[in-house]
Amino acid sequence: MLVCASPALRAVVLSAAFASVGGAQATKACEVNESRPSALGKAAFMAMTASSAQTPEAAKKQLLGAMKQLVAVGDKTDNIVGKNFVYGKVLVLWAMQPGIGLDPKRGAIGLLENPDANVDIALSLDSAFKVVETEMPECVSETVKWRGQKPWVDQVNKAIERLNAEDADSASLAAQRAITLNPFAPYGYVVLANVKQRQQRTTEAFALYRKSVELAAKDTISGARAWHISAGWPWIRLKPRQMRLVASRTSIKRGQRSKPFSRTKAPLMLPPARALECAASPLRRVTRARCA
Repeated sequence: MLVCASPALRAVVLSAAFASVGGAQATKACEVNESRPSALGKAAFMAMTASSAQTPEAAKKQLLGAMKQLVAVGDKTDNIVGKNFVYGKVLVLWAMQPGIGLDPKRGAIGLLENPDANVDIALSLDSAFKVVETEMPECVSETVKWRGQKPWVDQVNKAIERLNAEDADSASLAAQRAITLNPFAPYGYVVLANVKQRQQRTTEAFALYRKSVELAAKDTISGARAWHISAGWPWIRLKPRQMRLVASRTSIKRGQRSKPFSRTKAPLMLPPARALECAASPLRRVTRARCA
């Protein structure tokens, strides 16, 4: 179990995507048309090929082709949901490629207009997936699988590592990026709440903790719901003013009493690694038997 036994936070390698929302929310199947017009169908096929490519070079070749086809589709297509769904997937796959990251040059990912300018992949894929989620809410169960891929995992880990190093500004930036990449997962909110708490911005921390619990309550896959319930965070049911007193006296260690800790060095508990490994992924699915 990944439980912090000391005031220092432990960054964990979250090895699989987090797919937390979706199933309970969807009232009908997600049926995005990814084949019309024909250029979009080609882009979708290239994205699928890139996701199973054996080398980074092969993946990049397919992704460059996918971007070329998406540009050909244009913004005036009557299948705006399909285009944004495929575009979001392609951006996720780009962010997973070596040497690309979340702030590459536009030209590096096949955007030939203003190629020397940087593109914020986190904001771009969030905008693309929001179009899908707004027009077809039943597809949140699909977009969240892509949102929770390696770029989000890396930002969560980075936020925890920077918080360990007492670098609140970098921790806050990484946590905010994690939330942008996957606003349906509670972990970015938890880290950001810890930053606010250490800065003694209690009201903001309280709101972020509550948000994380609301998201975890919807989770039926990764174990985040059980994580929050078993953690027994005492201030979730309290008002912000009451939270200040409780936070200075109670550890967040699996709901158990511990030695008092400073509000500037509150430990953070993360969910079990096995629960995260059993999260569904569009690129690598885990069987139910393995996760039993």
